Amino acid sequence: MLDAPVQYGFLDPRYTVFPPVVQIALVSGVCPSNCRYCPCGQKNMGELAPELAAELAEKFFPFHLFTRVAEEIAEYPWAILRIHSRGEPMAHPDYIRMIAYAKQCGVGTVTSFTNGIFLIRHVEALLDAGIDVLEISADAADGRHYAQWRRNPHFDAVVEGVTAFYTARNARATCRTRIVISAVDHPDFRPYRTQFIEFWGRLSDKVIIRPFHTYGGRIADPYADERQSRQYIPCVQLWERFSINPNGLVNACFNDWGDHEIVGDLSVADATIARIWRNEQFEAIREQTLRHPALACCKICSGPSLSSWGKLGYQHWITELLNTPPNSA
Repeated sequence: MLDAPVQYGFLDPRYTVFPPVVQIALVSGVCPSNCRYCPCGQKNMGELAPELAAELAEKFFPFHLFTRVAEEIAEYPWAILRIHSRGEPMAHPDYIRMIAYAKQCGVGTVTSFTNGIFLIRHVEALLDAGIDVLEISADAADGRHYAQWRRNPHFDAVVEGVTAFYTARNARATCRTRIVISAVDHPDFRPYRTQFIEFWGRLSDKVIIRPFHTYGGRIADPYADERQSRQYIPCVQLWERFSINPNGLVNACFNDWGDHEIVGDLSVADATIARIWRNEQFEAIREQTLRHPALACCKICSGPSLSSWGKLGYQHWITELLNTPPNSA
């Protein structure tokens, strides 16, 4: 499994036992934004094909299953619990309760993704819960472009929420929480990249620009020609991320929004993350993926450019961020 100068596969012996990142989609089909470059936003605006819109039926991850997942993750100190969604995680009625439970039962690192629209409601509670990293996907540095790309009027609410969260975090001398602001590298964004970094850098510990992706072919890819010319790279997700959907089913890849490629079911009483992670079905998919895209969603994904092997992987930069003093300017 060697393709110089990068080795693909389980790059850390610990990852053969348990994944470094366990990602839970807390919510499906619920979001207060109408983002132009997201299936949820397109669904909200009636632009998504009916069969794709049906994938985003309204669902919420059950709290009782979350406790089981968190308790297992807590047994593995290197594992990160990442709260994500097929919508907006903060729309889940148990969002704060879940994060607090995960930290109380011993999960070492809990991160969450959000669009920030509801953040102002949860500032103190989220810090009290012990969130380690909060990533706010903001996309723009001004209300005009935000409204164009996000197609909602909440830019000021996002700025207010981030500012309040940043200020409250800095008021807690020993607070571990780190704040990340992100944007998606869509074509309209590129001319405003520097502006974005400068605006949000003063209210965060890290600003990141995420590669554009198509959610497994669900939205058009403006960079298709550029991607197709690149050498094939096995996708890191199969070796470094364990993705649980709102029903408790385990997707081989988080971009399998249609839940067609399921490798396990955590709602089964004796099911565990560790067993599913190395079961025969998952292993066979990994082996095939070393040579060519094995999953249906891989074949229509915006693919290898999303893969960050080695020290650029999600768990590495999260750990580095947590070991760096916070921005308190």
